[in-house]
Amino acid sequence: MPESEHRAALHKRALWLGLYPCRVVRIVVKDPEEFEQALREFRRKVQEQGLVREMRRRSHYVPPAEARKIKSLRARRRRTR
Repeated sequence: MPESEHRAALHKRALWLGLYPCRVVRIVVKDPEEFEQALREFRRKVQEQGLVREMRRRSHYVPPAEARKIKSLRARRRRTR
């Protein structure tokens, strides 16, 4: 396997495993008339990757003790349903 293919395969696997902290959403707009379609596609991809949820989660610092408390409450709610 050539080195470029090997590097691409490693990159793909690292993306799949979630080893990279940031995700890139790339949309190519070919015609100015297709901007609305590209915007819808961008929003869909951002939603699929969970970027909005991640941004909201990281918008403020949550101390470890509070994070454990939140996790425990969520688990309790899941059990009672």
